[in-house]
Amino acid sequence: AGIVLAAAVMVVTQQDFHAARNAYDTDEFLAKGEDESAIRLASMAVDRLSPQRVLINLFRLASTQTIAAERLAARAADRDRRGRESETPNPRLSVMVAEDLGAMEALCKDASHTLKTLVSSSPGFINHGQLEYRINSLLARAAAWRNEPDAAAAYMKNAGAALERE
Repeated sequence: AGIVLAAAVMVVTQQDFHAARNAYDTDEFLAKGEDESAIRLASMAVDRLSPQRVLINLFRLASTQTIAAERLAARAADRDRRGRESETPNPRLSVMVAEDLGAMEALCKDASHTLKTLVSSSPGFINHGQLEYRINSLLARAAAWRNEPDAAAAYMKNAGAALERE
């Protein structure tokens, strides 16, 4: 029984170590601009033994998803600007802008879901309001690009409420 228990403890401890390593590697991949790998690693880092570390890594996952969404928004804005500056409109850039915006909105929704999971476990988790503000600001920008002023205003109202909660 002792050998089986020791083996089980060793396996669980090793899994916790791998999750910790994934959390560390997330920051390195974000710094390199490899957002998809960073998101994958951050999602694997959530499985920890310590409840506090689980919460921290949920925040890290939502933050990583938000950073990736912000980078997509910046890329979409750059492509949109370049498409408008050219003498003849480039339809390929317009398609790429739409793809970037769609991917950005999907990441924002994933980040929002992750953040809701975090807040349902720990309603007073520090900085969750500022992260929610960033997510809603991105969604407002996407709605403005799609020429949906009512949706953009609603997202900005939600962003303001998130800052007030923080």
